[in-house]
Amino acid sequence: MTQPEATTDTAPRAATMALALESRGLSKTFVSRTGLWSAPKSTRALADVSFELRKSEILAIVGESGSGKSTLGRVIVGLERPDAGWVRTGATTLLDVSRREFTPPARRRIGMIFQDPTSSLNGRMTIGDIVGEGLYLRGDNRRQVRERVAKVLDLVGLRARDMERYPHQFSGGQRQRIGVARALAIEPSILIADEAVSSLDVSVQMQVLNLILDIRDELGLAVIFITHNIGVVEYLCDYVVVMSRGAVVERGPVADVLAEPQNAYTQRLLAAVPRL
Repeated sequence: MTQPEATTDTAPRAATMALALESRGLSKTFVSRTGLWSAPKSTRALADVSFELRKSEILAIVGESGSGKSTLGRVIVGLERPDAGWVRTGATTLLDVSRREFTPPARRRIGMIFQDPTSSLNGRMTIGDIVGEGLYLRGDNRRQVRERVAKVLDLVGLRARDMERYPHQFSGGQRQRIGVARALAIEPSILIADEAVSSLDVSVQMQVLNLILDIRDELGLAVIFITHNIGVVEYLCDYVVVMSRGAVVERGPVADVLAEPQNAYTQRLLAAVPRL
């Protein structure tokens, strides 16, 4: 059974920081069958999850595999529909299950960086088409797309002429930069990074983490960073939400939670996960 949530908030978040995103009561259960005659199996991925993300903040969502953190990210970006709850950005409702409201992913202005920079990029598409795909979906013409793609490639340390190349022609770190560029192309107000550095070498991890910090500072983005790596949380993030079995068990400023975790699950997680 999940333990009651602990809040480690000796230094509450500044009330002057405006909310970028707010969620309340998100729940999601997956139902599957293991065989033709077997009974359906239910897996609770999210259980009444609520959190807030403030502008220019980097919020860590931390937990072991199966804790629900990636499902939460997919719900926020619109790739999964929850069974209950709502998500808002300012006065705009992204989803509200009770009211049957759902904003399509292409209209949410939320960019997502995926875990594997190789499998998340279509090897048959040029970099220009990969990064610009979301722009075509929202109706931009070819000239607008190429101008925007050139701009975001420059922002992540690549070149406009790289638009004509293919993913296999880049290193792992460069491919993740392409993933960042794709997420930024739609001019998001929120960036979600789902285990965005876990498949990279340590030196390349630092390059990508520093890139995210630079982009946050330059564009003023709010960032949700989903990870199991406490060292990354310590280096990158301002605030942390700890999840176990689909539920939030602890939340607070990163420095406070890492120094004095209140929940037993958080204590075990900190003891078990290697630092960067």
